[in-house]
Amino acid sequence: MTRQAVLTDIKTGAQCREAGFDMLNRTAWVVLPEGIRLDGRIDATTGGGSVGFGVGTAAVGTSVVTMPITTYSGPSQREGWSLLESADHKLRMRIHIVTNGAVTSGGGDAISSDGRQFNVKL
Repeated sequence: MTRQAVLTDIKTGAQCREAGFDMLNRTAWVVLPEGIRLDGRIDATTGGGSVGFGVGTAAVGTSVVTMPITTYSGPSQREGWSLLESADHKLRMRIHIVTNGAVTSGGGDAISSDGRQFNVKL
């Protein structure tokens, strides 16, 4: 599952030439506005469903029946981090994103080792 991302420098408005991540292989990449490519791994992702327990009541004829109820809701949000590095090891970038459960939309932030800050959108 490969997803494209748009990284925009917060200070200058310049967009990275290319950015994306591959959830299956747990890899990510960014090509900075000046053409330097950074590659790395997706270090961590979180997300998941939730389970709830409770008691429900229902009227059955003239009686009231009480029974346990279990509910499950699927993941509605995922969060991930990546650390990318240039081939010459001189430049690094940390990316943090929060997406919907299907990883089709979301956003976050990134910061490079030279101090640039980026807005991230999927």
